[in-house]
Amino acid sequence: MNRLLIPLLLLLAPTAQAATCTMGASDLVFGNYRVNSATDVDSTATVSLNCVDDGSSTAVSYSIAISGGASTNPADRAMGGGALHYNVYTDVARTTVWGDGSGGSVEVADSIPAPGTGNATHTAHGTIPAGQAPAPGAYGDTLTITISY
Repeated sequence: MNRLLIPLLLLLAPTAQAATCTMGASDLVFGNYRVNSATDVDSTATVSLNCVDDGSSTAVSYSIAISGGASTNPADRAMGGGALHYNVYTDVARTTVWGDGSGGSVEVADSIPAPGTGNATHTAHGTIPAGQAPAPGAYGDTLTITISY
């Protein structure tokens, strides 16, 4: 059995908008993966954003990018030096890879109504595909989340 934890690091990249934003993210925790399992292992995490606008705009637009982790490729993320592949998706069907726009991945983009205070929460849907045979052990990766607004 392998115990898996993907901590999500956060970065803010403010633009010229008159808003102040803070963010948070929960860890993507897969739990145990059974070698050569016939079933995918799924998990979710949340990325949240809270923005306070000074009243000079009608909305705070933002985009959220997630790095490729140790593999540097959002389209083919892997833990343990490539021993255990996984990915993170924008949708519950797990068809759209959430990344930085490279390799066919997409960033999540939206806006929060302003003026005032607004919140947004997005779910990251993670999957470790079935049928992999990594050596027993603990596996992990660190993904960097960048929110531009």
